[in-house]
Amino acid sequence: MKRIILFVVPFLSLALLLLPISGCVGEDGSSALTVELTLSIDYGPAQGEEGIDEFYELEMTGDSTLWDAINEVAEVEATDYGELGHFIDAINGVGSDVTVSDCYWIWYHINGEEEQGATGASGYELEQGDHILWRYEIHE
Repeated sequence: MKRIILFVVPFLSLALLLLPISGCVGEDGSSALTVELTLSIDYGPAQGEEGIDEFYELEMTGDSTLWDAINEVAEVEATDYGELGHFIDAINGVGSDVTVSDCYWIWYHINGEEEQGATGASGYELEQGDHILWRYEIHE
């Protein structure tokens, strides 16, 4: 009896350790881990004022990009530049039908301090706890 227990216990322990790992892959083979983030939209000069207009708390899969996140909460118009990714032309109609000239959409990390995004939206993979701000800015 002791031999059976000594043999079975290590395998049960190993199975319990691997159980959470096996649940980390979705049916389509993608990562099922989730990333929680905050996404804000500032329509800026299009609305005639500064300040956050929309604020979202999101939970996305671990392999999601910023492109996925903005499309989750808004109607987005963009130009696809292939390997360079997507250039956002309009968010919820702001940009495509606004008469403000020399304006564009840009995204920022607000993780401690404001830092302009270094890639296109489709090139940035979301990280746990991200705070991302989309801002419609006047090009100076």
